[in-house]
Amino acid sequence: LIGLYIWVNVKTERKLQALIDGYRAAGQPVYPQDFNPVELIPDELNAARVYEDAAAAYIWPAKFSSKWNIDDFRRVDFISEHADETAHLINTNAETLALLRRARDLDAVDWGIRLTSPIVNVLLPNLSTRRALSKLATTTAVYRALDGRCTESLESVQDAMALASKMQDGGITLVESLVAISI
Repeated sequence: LIGLYIWVNVKTERKLQALIDGYRAAGQPVYPQDFNPVELIPDELNAARVYEDAAAAYIWPAKFSSKWNIDDFRRVDFISEHADETAHLINTNAETLALLRRARDLDAVDWGIRLTSPIVNVLLPNLSTRRALSKLATTTAVYRALDGRCTESLESVQDAMALASKMQDGGITLVESLVAISI
């Protein structure tokens, strides 16, 4: 019985390896590292680098830390009631918002995530900071819409949508796509 198990296992491994060799010979990706980008994008053309700069420039005002979080500022009623605080949040993050706009105009994106084997060891850094940038952009959009600046509001919506789109286009994992959908 053990001999039969070993024989079947060896035969199955050979068939599997022959299939893998065939796919690889045809240029098809098989192993996790085969799905990694081949060409590197220069930093000045890479939207991901600009988003990283935007995340580094993001400031949560100290006077808000014990009272609210960014999710509070996504509600229309909260923004209406706290218009001065919302304006302060937006003004404090003018540089961050400008970087979001700049990143939107860049076509190429490489988040720097590389698949390795075993795949469970692949780290997905900065997903929460990308969500925070999106929340800032949508808060800005709602505030500007309530203030009657509809064109500026739509620009902020496009900034958030561009971030989500670039997360999906430049992402190589399901988790990145799911976070992009949530934005």
